[in-house]
Amino acid sequence: MTFIASTCQAVETQFKLRCVSPEYEILLLLYELKTATPTDLLSMQKSASSTFYKCIGTLQHKGLINIERDVNDRRYSLYSLTDFARGVLDEKWNRIQAWTRGRAPGESGTLSEP
Repeated sequence: MTFIASTCQAVETQFKLRCVSPEYEILLLLYELKTATPTDLLSMQKSASSTFYKCIGTLQHKGLINIERDVNDRRYSLYSLTDFARGVLDEKWNRIQAWTRGRAPGESGTLSEP
């Protein structure tokens, strides 16, 4: 499990509320892993396999993920983010990091006000 995905899952568990869509969960996993097989991703996310493969199709159709098939064994696939998707997520991740740096705990241990 990756840091971002495990953090989101912890929030979901505590609140008993889904805060990340299955599609976005796949994008976050690929963002941190760089590449993954379907088996890897299925073991790390919470959706049923039928939902997972539907989401993969949606993400590929939207141009957000690449699917590379093994030339010797067409059953084997490797998934990765497109350059466009990685660029968008890089930009957002940098904004989140900048936002959290601006709210780092002060002397009192509380987050600074916005």
